[in-house]
Amino acid sequence: MGFPNIGMHYFVKAFNQLDVRFPVTKQELIDKAGDIQVKTWEDQYTPLKNIFESMVPEEYPNGTAFMCAYTSANLQMPKKMFLGE
Repeated sequence: MGFPNIGMHYFVKAFNQLDVRFPVTKQELIDKAGDIQVKTWEDQYTPLKNIFESMVPEEYPNGTAFMCAYTSANLQMPKKMFLGE
């Protein structure tokens, strides 16, 4: 799997389909995601629910907290690749 930055645009488009209202829990997001796929690289897709599952914490009081959690989760893969984990 390649570096997921290409997915930000597609992530936001997929997220907007969910009609999310804050506050929201991670489990609510996973349930809403269903089988939506997000383009995360030129020829790769990731289930939206997998992205939500990788996020911390379990509750998001507002959009800022949510996007911080998304950004952190999104950067974990390149970090692991860089560190050889």
